[in-house]
Amino acid sequence: MSNPLNYDPYARPSSEQEFGTKHPRRFEPSIKTIEATQPQQRMRARVHQAAATQSIANNAATTVVFDTVDFDTSGILTSNKFKIPVTGKITGTWLFHAHVTWAAATAGLREIDILADAAIIATGRDVGSATDEQSQDLTILVNDPIAGTLFSVQVKQTSGGGALNLNTSATKTYFETIHLW
Repeated sequence: MSNPLNYDPYARPSSEQEFGTKHPRRFEPSIKTIEATQPQQRMRARVHQAAATQSIANNAATTVVFDTVDFDTSGILTSNKFKIPVTGKITGTWLFHAHVTWAAATAGLREIDILADAAIIATGRDVGSATDEQSQDLTILVNDPIAGTLFSVQVKQTSGGGALNLNTSATKTYFETIHLW
């Protein structure tokens, strides 16, 4: 009897489908172990800034500095940016997620951007908050990026006054990516 969760009226019946273990057109990649090494893992990385704050000038797009690597399984962090490797399997979908936390300020807008080779590919905007810190999240899926593409995070604020700080720590301002497959 077919498992209703795996039922596809256009698929040919197979023993895997009958037992509900695999979909006939969609198979998970196999994990391979080479001699005494670890199983093949997805490329992923997460970075943050160790300094207490980063000052962002009024009305000036500024690259967020990430100087601390939380993890980087494939060495893709290069000069404060994630670089798509030039060798190995890089095709498929990659997820990029940026999170920033602004200090409290009343006026203006806050903007966060994810860039690919200095071109904005995702942007998020919000208004300032005088009462508390303000966090912004931005996520984008990138399918089949070109080898060597550099991904970075940029912010901008228009409070009208002087500089406004990003509160930086492992939990407040970070950038992460994973090769989903």
